[in-house]
Amino acid sequence: MGLGVGIALHTYTLSGVNNILTVGDARWLSYEMMLRNLSLTPKGVLYVFGGLPNPGDYLVSLGGVYEALRLLAAVISAVLVPWAVFKAFRYSNDGMGFFGSFVAIAFASVFFLYVTTTIPDMNDAVQSSRYLLPSLFLGLIILLMSPIDRFKAPFSAISTIFIIVFFITSGYQIFRLSGKEVLPAWGQPGQYNPHKKSLVNFLISQNLEYGYATYWNAGVVSVLSDEKVLVRQILIKNGIPVPMKHLSSNRWYRPEARHGETFLLLTDAEAKLIEWEVLEAYNVKPDRSYEINGFNIYVFKDNLANHLPGWDAHFEVPFKFIPNEYSLRKLTLKRHKPKPEISAIIIFDGGNHEAI
Repeated sequence: MGLGVGIALHTYTLSGVNNILTVGDARWLSYEMMLRNLSLTPKGVLYVFGGLPNPGDYLVSLGGVYEALRLLAAVISAVLVPWAVFKAFRYSNDGMGFFGSFVAIAFASVFFLYVTTTIPDMNDAVQSSRYLLPSLFLGLIILLMSPIDRFKAPFSAISTIFIIVFFITSGYQIFRLSGKEVLPAWGQPGQYNPHKKSLVNFLISQNLEYGYATYWNAGVVSVLSDEKVLVRQILIKNGIPVPMKHLSSNRWYRPEARHGETFLLLTDAEAKLIEWEVLEAYNVKPDRSYEINGFNIYVFKDNLANHLPGWDAHFEVPFKFIPNEYSLRKLTLKRHKPKPEISAIIIFDGGNHEAI
């Protein structure tokens, strides 16, 4: 029932959203690529169980010994979890049998797609291991719940005790590495640190309620401000901001989404990518700007969607595409000086939806 309802909801949802190709548009892999995915699957399993050593670290050292124990615990977990799920079917307890069958079906269905289709990007097997995480984690729970006779199965008992002790003692190390003061915990350079709410408070104090930023700095501001400031994700392409149609809505980028001031929230590196002359040609010029916490805030008198090309795909009002250095062009070859010539300027008449 869960699979059936999930497939129906998934299909209905994808029919109305801006989807990305690899996951929602899955394709079969060639036999050779299936073998590649299969060979990289153990890497993802070891990562889920915390057993991948850091490449380049010294073996003969305190850290090297610790990583060896991590690897051993992960290998033991990868062996014992399937064994525990199999044993769950042999218990007289119907609850364990149901739990085991749920884990087995969840893993088998995901594993089939994981190996045979384009859904996982196995160029990064570690990131793709997230698809296996739910079923492996539930399998680990079954292992830790399973009764073990230490006399009839001493190896299983000792191994289970070892991984229990390891996971308990490694908890502090994981906690220490995930602290908010640790820079790698926040992903990419220039990504907004949510523990520093001064940026959000500044936007609220300036009555800046609607703006645009790159993907990793957009949604987090909307959430932390309790939607008092809505920031929509954009890309910078050919020197101008364009909508990022991933996990987004077309409504966000239409003129009626915001009447009044809007802003761009950019890092120093992102601000250098903006071609301000091109924006001015579209009558887009910031009224004022601010700098805070390594971010540049450019405030505009109205919604950028009123002026920039490609934002509102409805074209309900006339719109002019202004040629610039990135525009399509035709070169007329001559003997001496080749001269680029603009072949056409396209003006959309919103009333008739015609291109003149």
